[in-house]
Amino acid sequence: MVGRSLRQMRFRDHYRATVLAVRSVGSQPESPRDLFATRDLKLKSGDTLLIKGRIKHLKNLVQERRDFVMVTEPRQPEDVKIQGIH
Repeated sequence: MVGRSLRQMRFRDHYRATVLAVRSVGSQPESPRDLFATRDLKLKSGDTLLIKGRIKHLKNLVQERRDFVMVTEPRQPEDVKIQGIH
């Protein structure tokens, strides 16, 4: 992954997950916009990725990639009750 962009890796197609944001090691984002991932950003060692995907796909990613560490275990969404506007 290091030195390659998300586009070059075809990350979304290959891992069936979406990178929502990337934070480079040692960087302090000036605004939340600085965290948003771009497909052409080349990843560096130590980068932190915020990834969205199905639990089974995230677990497959961790098993397939030895250089990828999951720092938070994904959890099942809780039942959500939505009430209509009256």
